[in-house]
Amino acid sequence: MAFLAIAIFSFGGIFDLGLKAGYNSTKLTFNQSAQDGFSDAKGGYELGAFMRTGGKRFYFQPEFLWVEKNTMINNQQTKIKSMQVPLLGGLRFLNLKIVSLHLVTGPSVSFSPDVTMNDVKQTLTEKSAWSWKLGAGVDVLIFSFNLRYDWGLTDLTVKNVQNTVLKDGKTFTVSLGIKIL
Repeated sequence: MAFLAIAIFSFGGIFDLGLKAGYNSTKLTFNQSAQDGFSDAKGGYELGAFMRTGGKRFYFQPEFLWVEKNTMINNQQTKIKSMQVPLLGGLRFLNLKIVSLHLVTGPSVSFSPDVTMNDVKQTLTEKSAWSWKLGAGVDVLIFSFNLRYDWGLTDLTVKNVQNTVLKDGKTFTVSLGIKIL
């Protein structure tokens, strides 16, 4: 990482490290006992760190996040917790000294998703889950405010709960980050 930072600074690039926190709202479609249904959206959160590296216009932004998503499935409070690693590409379309506006998109992988339904931990057949993120944001000085939409690409099969499959997860996230380097 130090060599990457030196190379970027040598070529006039940008290198930022920061911390972030956000609120998310998740809605899932699911199949339970051969019947499709829709969940009710509930709030969750994300906490983590991000890095931006690249040029003044285009950049790469990997993140490392702890994410908790909440929803209601057939009157069962459902929580999905995971470590998430988004690998985002960004485009700054307005870049002033104090303010910049940007778009980001890219894949994200969640490792070891943990599902709890009505306070009972469930076992999943999948050890990872993929999604695609698309968002926009504004940076003001050291602060970064972002809005993102996340499409789930992996169905999560819950064992021993009437063959429940959680699919097509859609998550809207609002986050605030602070650049520390």
